[in-house]
Amino acid sequence: MTRVVVHFLNSTLYGGCEAVVSQLLAGLGGTAWRPVLFHHDEPGISRLLDDARRFAVPTRAVLGVTNRNAVRTLWPLVRELRHAAPALVHLHLDWPLSGRYVTAAARLSGVPGVVATAHTTPTVSDVPFGIQRHRLRTMALDRYIAVSDQVEAQLCNDLGVPRSKVRVVRNGVALAAFDCAPDLALRRLCDPLRGIPRSSWRTGCRTQ
Repeated sequence: MTRVVVHFLNSTLYGGCEAVVSQLLAGLGGTAWRPVLFHHDEPGISRLLDDARRFAVPTRAVLGVTNRNAVRTLWPLVRELRHAAPALVHLHLDWPLSGRYVTAAARLSGVPGVVATAHTTPTVSDVPFGIQRHRLRTMALDRYIAVSDQVEAQLCNDLGVPRSKVRVVRNGVALAAFDCAPDLALRRLCDPLRGIPRSSWRTGCRTQ
């Protein structure tokens, strides 16, 4: 049985987080999961949207929900999620408090599982009630995915996320980009020890 997973990000530009999402969309083809990409209508992520179309992944532009327009925009987002009927909502966070309204909409629409990948480690201590707001959103999430040990430490030590709620899944690398014959001339040019006797090598440095 094929199940739907909604990926959401509120990006305005294409960067590392968006490249990871693109890899995920490509890798889910032909699996038991059918991805759908929710995003804001931002021209800066056109590359990601082009990738999604190339992978035959449906995309849906949704309005950004803020404190000021929550009443007007939250329920349309709930209806969009009910229409997609996902088994899982997967948020991709470029900031600890981003996507919190999507988390709320997912719970209001009855989505069985909600997870969030933390891609960066910024602080929220300078945001009014930042820690408290983050803890409320953490309560609504089933799992955090940290892309590194450093991100896991920040989530648990600085933001108070229970360690049992965090899994470290490091970003993969598309190996196809490196599937080419080695350039031996370039390798020799870049070799810092070229022409230096092995007996003169030292750990981390070389003799002059």
